[in-house]
Amino acid sequence: MTAMATTYQPLPRARILTLLGIVLVWLVALTAGGSAPFAIGALALAGAIGLTWLFGARFAHTVTLDGDLLIWRSLLRRGQVPLGAIRRLRPTRFEKTMVVIEGPNGRGPFVAGGAGIEPLLEALRAARADLPVELGR
Repeated sequence: MTAMATTYQPLPRARILTLLGIVLVWLVALTAGGSAPFAIGALALAGAIGLTWLFGARFAHTVTLDGDLLIWRSLLRRGQVPLGAIRRLRPTRFEKTMVVIEGPNGRGPFVAGGAGIEPLLEALRAARADLPVELGR
């Protein structure tokens, strides 16, 4: 990481909170699935799998702009995308304060917006003035 890297973390200890949330979802799903009819148990299990994927793999708890790379980390995944390959930053469809960083394939991590995201957005705008940034505040 270079000295000029800009890092954004929406929440302190976000990895621990995400992990605790996923464990709680699975405990509820397994408890509900064990004593309920098959359809409700299957629905609870499907919900737990979906929420694990969403919160564990798609929500980034750390985003760093380091030179020409945007590096992100979630609980289960990490990735990086060249700055020139980012298509746009837009709000998510279900929560306007969440930002999606769209990569070359149109998908990317979700990042919780907040007061602390401004330095990251300013660094992105400075590095790529043509980058469309839509915020749903």
